[in-house]
Amino acid sequence: MTKDEARREAIRRWLELPPERREAYDDAEVYAVQIAPDLDFPTITNRTRMVALWLILEIDRVYLEAVDVAKAERLNRAEQQLAA
Repeated sequence: MTKDEARREAIRRWLELPPERREAYDDAEVYAVQIAPDLDFPTITNRTRMVALWLILEIDRVYLEAVDVAKAERLNRAEQQLAA
């Protein structure tokens, strides 16, 4: 398995969890301990830490998407108020 394949598989498994089990960095670290042994990819670093990093970055990506959506909604409401 390549590193990219392992990353995609880790994130795929992560997204199968219920949302309440993938909200915090601690959730990512605990889950990484569980799945890292199943993901055989080349790395010079600790495999579990690498998987945890991927999952933490996914948490951040989802959060930033939510922030962008909220900003767009606020901007849309402001534009509607100005047009009224």
